[in-house]
Amino acid sequence: MFEFSGGSTRTFFLYNLIKYILKPTNIIEYNLDELETLTSRGVAGLAHLFNTSSPLMLTFLREVRFQYVNCNKIISHVQSFGEDTVIVLDHIRSVIMISKCLEDLLRYRLKFIHISHDYSGEFPYSIRMLSHLNKRALNLLSRIDPVTIVVSLRDKILYEENAKLSKVIVFPNIYPPVNEAFKPIRFPISKNNDELKIVIVKPNIDKKYAESIIKIIKMLQKYSEYSITIEIITSLKNSYINNIVNINKETSEKIKIKISDNIPDRIEYIKHLSQNHLGLIELYGDRSSGSNVRKYDYAIASVVPAPYHLNVQGESLPHELAFLDIPDLISKIIQLTPNELHKYGIENMIYAYQLYEKHLNNIINELSKIKY
Repeated sequence: MFEFSGGSTRTFFLYNLIKYILKPTNIIEYNLDELETLTSRGVAGLAHLFNTSSPLMLTFLREVRFQYVNCNKIISHVQSFGEDTVIVLDHIRSVIMISKCLEDLLRYRLKFIHISHDYSGEFPYSIRMLSHLNKRALNLLSRIDPVTIVVSLRDKILYEENAKLSKVIVFPNIYPPVNEAFKPIRFPISKNNDELKIVIVKPNIDKKYAESIIKIIKMLQKYSEYSITIEIITSLKNSYINNIVNINKETSEKIKIKISDNIPDRIEYIKHLSQNHLGLIELYGDRSSGSNVRKYDYAIASVVPAPYHLNVQGESLPHELAFLDIPDLISKIIQLTPNELHKYGIENMIYAYQLYEKHLNNIINELSKIKY
């Protein structure tokens, strides 16, 4: 289900956009499984052993694994097509994966496109044992100097400063339903403003997250003057979901809980979101690298995002309800009416579509300059 709401959404969307712009005659795709070696599989096996006992060692082995893949298949295809080749590298790990065959690839004066998902999320190498990978990845990028497609102006600055890249294009995580020419398709917006509708998108809800949702339910029951429907979109029903549903029996006079776990595709997902007024993005914790995908999903669905304050990232929307903690979130919700949130959501949607079209035109112009 969540293949259409997350990092894979960016990969799928931009990869297809690149194909639309460049119109290649031949396409060859590789994933990690096809390039694995006995060494990389062995490192992956060791990482599995350290899954719970040593998180730092798990991170180290998981990332080191990517430099032990077999490049022979890539080289053989480059030899067939020569300089008429564009290599698309998805995520910084793909850059690490070509490290062993970089010298051979550079002899062919190839063109490279690097799809970046999030600079901070793609460089989890701040711990000392991975610092060499950080330097190596940045050096590799500097050498191939790809057209790098980043999610924000912040990331553009980071790549230009740290990797000295010369061709960095911003394309934020805005992926509306589109036609064959990638022009956005807009759907009519219809909300019931007689009640407040809040949506929470969370693939897997654990005990702590469920307890936070229950706290929100109880506080809204006590402090809100509106009838409220809270929809939880998840990919897995578990006992913690049941706990939320059970607590709702105590609050059903004012607050209703709706669980959705069978939305078939991204278009239906956006339509589904558009029925709501407010969308929550994480409720606690450290910075979440993927949260701005959800923020813009909410925006194109005319929903006002409410991110935990450490998740405020990407280009700003006109209306966001960033909060410090759950009491702060409740205090902000109860000051707004469904009509006001509806209005703010429409303004967010208009802004997000304008931002998408601006960056779509820019990426088409820049990638059209690639000659092969």
